[in-house]
Amino acid sequence: MSNTHVKLIAPELSQLWTDYLSDTLISCFLKHFEQHVQDGQISSIIRSRIEVTEQHITFIKDQFDAIGYPIPVGFNENEDVDVKADRLFTDHYMIEFLRQLSHIFMQTYSTAVGFATRPDIYQFYVGRMQDAQQLNEQVTSLSIEQGVMTLPPALPIPHKPDFVKKKNFLTGWFGQRRPVTGMEITFLFSNIQRNALGGSDNDWLRSNNRI
Repeated sequence: MSNTHVKLIAPELSQLWTDYLSDTLISCFLKHFEQHVQDGQISSIIRSRIEVTEQHITFIKDQFDAIGYPIPVGFNENEDVDVKADRLFTDHYMIEFLRQLSHIFMQTYSTAVGFATRPDIYQFYVGRMQDAQQLNEQVTSLSIEQGVMTLPPALPIPHKPDFVKKKNFLTGWFGQRRPVTGMEITFLFSNIQRNALGGSDNDWLRSNNRI
C-alpha cells in the first residue's frame, strides 16, 4: 500500500481521537491496578499493557502534531486518578476487565483497519488488532488456569438439521415462546458479563458507604 495522500481522512482521524481518550483512561485504570494487584501473572500482564498503552498514546499524539491538530483533552494520573488510593478491585476483577477490554479492542480495530487508507495508520491498527488478540489469549488462558472463568452455556446436539417453519419464530413479547437461539445466548451472556463487571464497582461503593 503506497502513501498516496498525507491528510488523515475522517474515519482515521475520528478513530485516533477516540482512541486517545480511551487509551488515556485505560492507562489510569491500569496504573491503579498495578499498585494493588497481588497475583504475579496478572501483574506481569498489567505492566505489559501499561507499556503498550503508552506507546499507542505517543503514536497518536505524533500523528496529531504532524498535521497541527489540537491534542484532545484526555485523562491523566495527576488529575483523574489517585493510583495510591485504597484497593478497589480484586485480581479476578482486573483480569476480567482486561478480557472484556480485549473483546472491545478486537471489534473496534477490525473496523478501523477496514477504513484506514494511509499506510502508517493501517499498520498501526493491524498491530493493535493483533495485540488485542494476544491479550485475549493471555487473559482467557490464565482465567481458565486459575478457575475463575465463567463459561457460556453449552447447546444440546440436535438429532438432525431443522428449519424455521412458522412466522411466530419472530414473535416478540406476545404469543407462543420459543427457546433462545445460540446467537441470542451468545449476546445475552456477553451483556450479562459486561453488566456484572460494571455493577461490581457499585456493589463495592455501596458496601463501603461511598455512594
